[in-house]
Amino acid sequence: MTDDAPPLKPGEVHAAEVFRDVYGFTAESAPKIIVVSDEVPEAFQHLIPLVERWAIACDVRRGDYFDQQSEDEIQSFYTRVEPYVDPINEWLDGQDDDVEKWPEAAVHFMYFLKSHCDAYTL
Repeated sequence: MTDDAPPLKPGEVHAAEVFRDVYGFTAESAPKIIVVSDEVPEAFQHLIPLVERWAIACDVRRGDYFDQQSEDEIQSFYTRVEPYVDPINEWLDGQDDDVEKWPEAAVHFMYFLKSHCDAYTL
């Protein structure tokens, strides 16, 4: 955040560049993602390193992260995850209707699928 940036108000809207350049919403400032393997079905545990790398919740920070990756890295991520999208969605669909009651790992996997969708559009 620059020293002269006014404080953000809840719900305030700006262009992504303003959040990134003025308020410091960068890939480097994203919270570190740690997935507890006990919260993840065994069939998806091998994906945890990818989730910890790609499941960035903030759209601006995720966009900044994508901008720093090569097209080959993004394509590799997309291709590697594609076979698991439907099974992960089935697992997430089986969670409570209230996302706030989900295990933290499930929330990370939800953002992981968001990143996968973003990779498709590139």
